Parts: sequence; structure tokens; C-alpha cells
Amino acid sequence: MISESIKILNFFKENKIILLLFIFSTSFFIYQHYSTFSWDFASYSLNAEYLFSNGNYFEWLRAPLPSLFIAIFTFGFLPFWVGEYLFIIFVSSILLISTMKFAEVFKVDKVLFYILLLNPFLLLNGLIDGTELLSLSFLLLFLSYLFSNQELKSGFSFALACLSRYTCLPYFVLIFLYKNIKKNIISILLFFLIIVLTFAPWFLFNYFDTGHCLTSIANSQALNVKYRDYLFQQPSIFHFLLVGNFLIPFFIFGLTRVKFNRKNVALLIIVIITILSYLFTPFKVPRYLFNLILPLAYFSYFAIEKIKNSKLIFSSLTISIIIISVIFSLNTSFIHTEFYEINISKNCMLASNQWVPLNYFGYISEPFPRKEEVDNYLNEGYRVVIYYGWELDYSTNMSFLEKFPIIEKTNNYIILGNISKCKEIYKVDRTYLERLNSSTFKIYNYSIETNPCKSIGLGKICNYLKFL
Repeated sequence: MISESIKILNFFKENKIILLLFIFSTSFFIYQHYSTFSWDFASYSLNAEYLFSNGNYFEWLRAPLPSLFIAIFTFGFLPFWVGEYLFIIFVSSILLISTMKFAEVFKVDKVLFYILLLNPFLLLNGLIDGTELLSLSFLLLFLSYLFSNQELKSGFSFALACLSRYTCLPYFVLIFLYKNIKKNIISILLFFLIIVLTFAPWFLFNYFDTGHCLTSIANSQALNVKYRDYLFQQPSIFHFLLVGNFLIPFFIFGLTRVKFNRKNVALLIIVIITILSYLFTPFKVPRYLFNLILPLAYFSYFAIEKIKNSKLIFSSLTISIIIISVIFSLNTSFIHTEFYEINISKNCMLASNQWVPLNYFGYISEPFPRKEEVDNYLNEGYRVVIYYGWELDYSTNMSFLEKFPIIEKTNNYIILGNISKCKEIYKVDRTYLERLNSSTFKIYNYSIETNPCKSIGLGKICNYLKFL
């Protein structure tokens, strides 16, 4: 008993810096979640409630793993908001564990590497939307097991990264960096086998509920790429500067200090794939470059490791960034629960340009109607809740909105509706493709492809594999 206590004490002494940073960063993630509202994070929590607690709202386009973890951390009886906080602690812990494993395999100092990973962009964006840090952590484990020649563990870790964020799928090309050429084919087959087995429960759920295994992946691709061309943006150097921040000069110098072996090539491939994914996504935001944090930290390490007292300097910098971020947020106006408290009965269906927050706070709501559909929605008995200046082209067009019967009008929103009609509450779980097809047919009298397999563009494969 005494020897075990001594071992634990020695572990804390040896890892005091990394544990201190873990406590500071995790506390910041918790505070960040408490102090502001995230649309995406709320969606994952709503999906968890739908899947495991008979909830009323579900988005098929979301990867399932974050919702699964949130549900697990309710332990079947805790509120889902508690599961959200336990999920945050869990993800931060997975990052620490995966960092230590990666450092061991790639032979870098675990403390300094962990410090470099915790750069400003990761701290501010890693858990605000719920998925970025989770997928990055599993990507770290994937690389660690890949270069330890552990096919099953690497395949499982890669599958978990993809089930956290579908955008990780292109990184599968890294499996061709397996060391043993003679075993390469067997390794690749094992790798794909474990991925298929890991995805199987999610594919089966998709199939039995919608008739297609690829419903979730196809709807995600449709929303973020295929039908986002109307929001096409040019790449922004500012996005790269935000992600790279103070690591950029160290990253450039570090590249000149390393030999291009298999491990280093793998990190460069991650750079290429991440940038290409960002470039081919019509609507561009900095967090689409989130996985660049890994190669940025890795190559910067080789430029920083020789600096005297580098661990102390950069750990102090990280803690300072956390403290400054908290102080700054105290003086920032966040959108809290009361912003979404509306004076209306919860017995009738809503449709709103803030449908996810309203669902999260207990008002069952469909996504907003198109401008041409508003009148039809009101005739069906919907209450149309429009927050000014959000998402819609007509959200500030008061001459248009005031043509309809008004239930309530405030400084933040307007509620339209016919009080003599009330659309009964129902579960909001249509796919994005189904909703888009319904709107385009009503307004323009033509249909879009709603078959997930064909929507992705798999061609004749779809005719032979009906379950896709």
C-alpha cells in the first residue's frame, strides 16, 4: 500500500507541469462551455437525447461519436447538460493520453509537445463546437499505433476519429506508410476490416431507420460541400495565421532541422490533406484547418527543444493565454439562455432561423421556412420565430415580416402565427436532403437527388448496392 502511494506521488512529481497544464486547460474548456452557447455542441447534445432518451430533435448529418459519449456520461439518469461537462473532461483527458502515447512513439518530449499543442487556437476552438479536439486526439492515437505496427489499434483509432468528424476520412492514405512491405497488404486489409466493424453499428442504425447506410455521411457532404456553393469564399491567409499563430516561425525553422523519414512524411501529408480539404470546402472557417495544429506543434518542437527553459517559458505562455482569455470573456457579451426565452406556448410547432437553440431550450422547432413558404407554414399552424439578422435574407425585412399576423414583437425577434391554428408537436428528424428537396419542389417545381449513395456520386455502385 505504501509502495503504491510512493509510486503515485513520484508520478505527480515527474509530471507536475503536464498535469498543471491539463488542469488549467480543462478548467478553461469547462468555463468556455458554461459562459457561451455553441450551435454545434447543442446539436450533438440534442442528438444524444434523441438517440438515448426519446428526444424530439435529430440531425442526421452529424457524426455520432460525440453524441454517444455525451449520452454515456449521463449514466442513464443524469441531465444531458451534466453529460456535456463530463464529455469535456473526458476529451481533454483523451488528448493528454494520446499526446503522451504519440510523444513516446515519435520520440519527442511529452511535456514540451503537450505545451505546443495547447496553443491559442486549440484552446479557443478545440471544444467550443464539440468535435475538433476529440477527432484530433484519436488522430494522434492512430499515428501512434500506425508507427508501432499495431494494425487493429490504428484502424480502431482512425475509425473513432472519423466517427468524431467525417472530415478525417481522407487521412486513410497514411496507412500506406506501414513499415513492413511484405506485410503491407495484410496490414491494410486488417486496417480496413477493423474500420468496417467499428462503423458497422452506425451504418446499421442508418439503414434500419432510413433504408440507407450512408445517410449521415451523405447529408453531411450535401450540407457542407455539395449545396454550399452559393456561399463560396476565397481562402483567407488570416485563417492560416489564426491557426498557426506564434508557432509559424518555429514550424518553418523546425522543417529545416528534420530528416524526412516515414513519420515526418506522415505529418506533412496531414498538412497537405487538411489544406486541400479546406480549399475544396465552399464556406471556409478557420476551424476547418484545426488538424494543422498537430504538424505545427510537431515540427515547431524541433526548433524549440534547444531553447533554454523552453518548458517553463511556453507553459507560462499557455497559462497566461488561458487567464487572458477568461478575463477577456468576462467583458464580452455572450448569448445566454434568456436570449432564447420566448413568450409562447410549447404546445404548437415552431419554425425558426434559430431552430437548434430553441430545440435545446425546450421549444420544438423546424428549421426556418423559405421566404416563399412563410404563408404556407402559418396556414398549417406553425409559429414562425424570426431572430433579426440571423441566417435569413428576410430576417431584417420588416416590411415583409409585418405583412403576416404578429403574435409578439421584441427587440430580438418577431413571432408570426395564426392564433386560431396550431400545428401539433412532432419529432424533427428529417434529413437535410429531404428538407431541401421538399422546399425546392414546392418553390421551383423540381426535385434534387435524395438517395444518399447517388448524392455522394458513387454512380452505378448505388444500383448494385441498394443498402447504400
